[in-house]
Amino acid sequence: MDSEAMTSKPVRPLPALLLTAAALCLGAALLLRWFLFGGHAGLAAVAFLGLGMIVYPSGVILLIVYAVLDKPWTRPFRRAWFFWLQVLVIVAIGMSVAGWR
Repeated sequence: MDSEAMTSKPVRPLPALLLTAAALCLGAALLLRWFLFGGHAGLAAVAFLGLGMIVYPSGVILLIVYAVLDKPWTRPFRRAWFFWLQVLVIVAIGMSVAGWR
């Protein structure tokens, strides 16, 4: 039998689904933030206020649930870099909402 197959961690579908859904929500919120502060404020203001108030908290909640289930901080960075990238997106959007551009 293949030794790599026996030692590698099996892929669990629920944490992978949560991480993907959080990435989509946070990506949409980041895109709306870019439109709002990129000079397209008239078009994006309504979208940001409507979608941003739903999408961003949903992405944060999904990422928190993923973190509780999978504990990515216990793995090396190269295996958990996508989680840390999403944490960086949360910080960037939070700073822009707080008034720091």
